[in-house]
Amino acid sequence: MAIRYSEALGILKQVAVEILEREDGSDVEYVGLEDAVGRIAGQHHRSTSAAPPFDVSAINGYILSSTATVNATKKRPVTFAVKGTIAAGNEPPDVPLSGSGIPFCFEIMAGARLPTYTPGDVLDSCVKLEDVVPTSFGSQRMITVVAPVAKNANRRAAGSDLDVGCKVLARGEKIRPRHVTALAAAGISRVAVRRKLSIAVRSPAYEPAHQNVARQSQQMDPGGHFLTATIRELGAKAKLMGGLKPHAESLSKLLQHEIQDNAYDLVLVSGADSLGTTDLTLSALKEVGARIRFHGVSIDPGHSVLFATLPTPHGEVPFLKLPNDPVAIAACFEFLVKPFIRQLSELHQDVPKIMKIQQTKGLQDLSKDCPPHVDCFRPGWIQQSDRGEQVMLLGHDHNPAKLSQYAASNCWAHVPRGHSGNCRNTLVYCYSHTST
Repeated sequence: MAIRYSEALGILKQVAVEILEREDGSDVEYVGLEDAVGRIAGQHHRSTSAAPPFDVSAINGYILSSTATVNATKKRPVTFAVKGTIAAGNEPPDVPLSGSGIPFCFEIMAGARLPTYTPGDVLDSCVKLEDVVPTSFGSQRMITVVAPVAKNANRRAAGSDLDVGCKVLARGEKIRPRHVTALAAAGISRVAVRRKLSIAVRSPAYEPAHQNVARQSQQMDPGGHFLTATIRELGAKAKLMGGLKPHAESLSKLLQHEIQDNAYDLVLVSGADSLGTTDLTLSALKEVGARIRFHGVSIDPGHSVLFATLPTPHGEVPFLKLPNDPVAIAACFEFLVKPFIRQLSELHQDVPKIMKIQQTKGLQDLSKDCPPHVDCFRPGWIQQSDRGEQVMLLGHDHNPAKLSQYAASNCWAHVPRGHSGNCRNTLVYCYSHTST
């Protein structure tokens, strides 16, 4: 008997949790920063150094004593002698002793280290280039200030961005270039990442009678190629294995091979229904001692999906048999396999947008296209309505064997079970094709 979609997700999550609980630390490896992008953080990463490591200027301008500017006005400006330039990356120069003459300052660049030893006058504030008037007295560069400068203006204190020990990357996050910037600033050069999941993909074996047709048939596996490409896009390893043949003995041997090698974290079989092997698959699974977790889910398309776990000496290996039609394969991957892979990788799940369906002449009664007793998954398009709102437009042909609308779509629409059938009152969950 088919179970609800929410129940299927719960079973997949529970199996993923059981697998993660068996981990012994060998699922984490260390890579350099340049190799970390796209990988999953295997642990929390905390800053080993402060950023900035010392007080620095936040602007291009001049560092001076704010006390000396307290009474500065346009009529009574305060003049400073420029004693030198402090560039980013250079050690700040020695600060001259305070004398009885005019106050001094330094030209300073954004990110440059502030002087730390300032007897007499305290150089505590940075003033912008546009807030001073450059002058000179002979060869001596000078500036005049016509308004008070706030104490500690335009300076960044040591550790104000990243303090020692603060978390810069959380376990389970997918590492992006922005994380690499923070990791480098935090003094981290090697990143702990999760081992890439290894997934075996099997699909039907075509055995045409003629050799020319046989050569063409090598390209007749859209499901297998789709799964392999999508798995790799998620950051896992995928291997498109040999095809399935419509023999229980052959399928049983393949499953035993997967168990003995224990080389894969997940086995995906696509299109097995086209061989008439539903019963053969069940027989083969039972023969190797697999546990059938569910067989049949109240979804459209993809209701025949099967989930089992194969016994191995090191624990159970998940096995998913997907339906035959290419759009059904894609829907099952998006809404069942992908959440399972993300759970195994300790990744956050995708968060959908909640949108209205755009009513069209061909879509008046939603219940005709999306039966209310099941969760329906449809290729769709995010568009802008006449009112400027983002709305969901569903295609008119929901045949899961036809690829054209799915290939042209920009998102998936999840129409939840129990909807009223009224397009205006039904909200759907939208998953963009660009999210991974």
